[in-house]
Amino acid sequence: LVLLPAYGLLGWRWYGRPHRFRERPWLIAADMAVVALWMVARQFALVGGAGGAMPGERLTVAAANLPQLLVYFGKAVFPIDLNVMPSVDPAGLTLGVVALGILAWLFRALPGGRRVTVLTWFVLFLLPPLVVPELPAYEHRAYVPLVGLALGLSQLPALAGAGWVRHRPRQLALAVAVVFCVLTFRHAAVFSDALTHWASATRNTAYAPIAHVNVGRILEELGDLGRAATEYRAALAIDPTTPKANNNLGVVMMAQGRDALALPYFEREIEVNPGNHEAHFNVGLHHKFTNRPADGVVHWERAIELNPYFLPAYEQLIEYSRAAGDSERADEYQGKLDALRAR
Repeated sequence: LVLLPAYGLLGWRWYGRPHRFRERPWLIAADMAVVALWMVARQFALVGGAGGAMPGERLTVAAANLPQLLVYFGKAVFPIDLNVMPSVDPAGLTLGVVALGILAWLFRALPGGRRVTVLTWFVLFLLPPLVVPELPAYEHRAYVPLVGLALGLSQLPALAGAGWVRHRPRQLALAVAVVFCVLTFRHAAVFSDALTHWASATRNTAYAPIAHVNVGRILEELGDLGRAATEYRAALAIDPTTPKANNNLGVVMMAQGRDALALPYFEREIEVNPGNHEAHFNVGLHHKFTNRPADGVVHWERAIELNPYFLPAYEQLIEYSRAAGDSERADEYQGKLDALRAR
């Protein structure tokens, strides 16, 4: 989605050819085809999700997330205290401002159009995630934007030409490259597996509660329910409103056979995150497993209201309706379930 404007930026500001698209008219047609395919794929991917926001809401979210750009600039120039989800805090913002100053000083030797290209390229590829509310500034999103900075560095007159022995700017650039390579290889271990990845994100970041929940989910999948419960409790200790933490802790309680302890966690999840359809579904399951399935119907129906594509709720309603002798309602839910599965 961003490649076409990036290409136009290169042609217009880097090469000084503003009519590049007139020379290559097929580029616009090809890009429109890609955008259309992306829209279709996005629609399928978001089925059952929270839905899209209005353009005005997107702009408001983007404006609130703009400080993330400073964090990305800071990480690009000062790759220290690396974290999967770095905090947008005063330290990160300060480093970002300093990094922008350093980049402006470095690129002062480039023509104005090329300076604009380099810095705009970095920002351009970071813009799409900014419209997503509460999305952390994941460090890995800076990989493609870094290409723009590399392009600018490659054209600096001080680094051009051959010979490195007595050329201090080139020696300094080589030393920085070596340091960055060492930091990269040290940090690569964070991506060795999902558990290591999210466990690393539980430290020194404002997004630690989210990371704790993700670690808990992985431990659940591994069958380590005790450690999973510890992670969910860690998330709640930091932020009692952490999405899914209460719900998932209730699921662990039920899996451990402690049904009486599970219900308060599901109810707390609904209280702090009323849009969580899984919590309503799990309250219904709790009533079913404690021989009160009729009390669960309202919660399964609420789960469907919140997420019309949540198939397990339809399955429970079908099972309850048939057991209660209400074949008409069971057939109604079965028809909706079959229609969803056929999509």
